[in-house]
Amino acid sequence: MLASAFDLSTFGFFERRSVREFITFFCRTIVQRCAPGMRTSVNHDKYVVHVHMRSDGLAGVVVADSEYPERVAFTAINSLLLNFHEAHGQTWPVTTTDVALSFPALDRAIVEFQDPAKADKLTAVQKDLDKTRGHVQKTMEALLDRGTQLENLVAQSDDLSMQSKMFYQNAAKANRCCVLM
Repeated sequence: MLASAFDLSTFGFFERRSVREFITFFCRTIVQRCAPGMRTSVNHDKYVVHVHMRSDGLAGVVVADSEYPERVAFTAINSLLLNFHEAHGQTWPVTTTDVALSFPALDRAIVEFQDPAKADKLTAVQKDLDKTRGHVQKTMEALLDRGTQLENLVAQSDDLSMQSKMFYQNAAKANRCCVLM
């Protein structure tokens, strides 16, 4: 492990240490089983571990809940791997033990990627499209309701028109018999 950052604020204070150790163990195990150039996601309970191992052997891992979009997780991993390679390109290939290399972009990424819609423009666009689709569906339903109401009004108007014709005809018949000469 070359660099790590954890946000365990959703866990209780006394649980955090064991959760951190479990995540570290789980991530090591998955990375060891990944082939170079491979991307994979592994589900565990309510969480998903996203792993991307580059062809040069540098791997990135994101552990998130199952609702977190996979595409956004891999976007974050890819970006962080590129930045890490730029910052420590000479150091990491020769490192054989766990070290804590300085990588402030990792801490910023945890904060930045908390909300996938803010971190990823495509997710934000998709969210806006879903919102717009909802508005359009409501508008279409309202239009269909108005169309039904207009049909009812037209039917009532036709009924009223027929009744007024009948009234006119009956009134004309009644007035014919009462003509004064």
